[in-house]
Amino acid sequence: MADRDQRKLAAIFVADLVGYSRLTEADEAGTLRRLKAAREQVLDPAIGEFGGRIVHTAGDGVLSEFPSVVDAVQCAANIQNAMIDHGRGEPDEAQSEFSSELRHRRGDVGSGWAHR
Repeated sequence: MADRDQRKLAAIFVADLVGYSRLTEADEAGTLRRLKAAREQVLDPAIGEFGGRIVHTAGDGVLSEFPSVVDAVQCAANIQNAMIDHGRGEPDEAQSEFSSELRHRRGDVGSGWAHR
């Protein structure tokens, strides 16, 4: 049984920056600075606060897992509200908004992919 994958139930949460390509085209350095600040000040702390774990990042996207769907939903709401405050003072065209997607799927999460 040592070769058997360890399995668990999890809520998968994905967030990415809305309009990232457009924003980087208009101001690459400023967009990367704002993205880094949003990750450090909003996303990463919120994910940790609600018991989540960052599984993977790619460019402007963050994939995380939570042991509870309730915690994942509360984290998503917290991030959306915090990003409103975080973007204050930035010009309208430079404000960052994260799109969140929460998938609840009945099944096992193992080796990087969700299985039924």
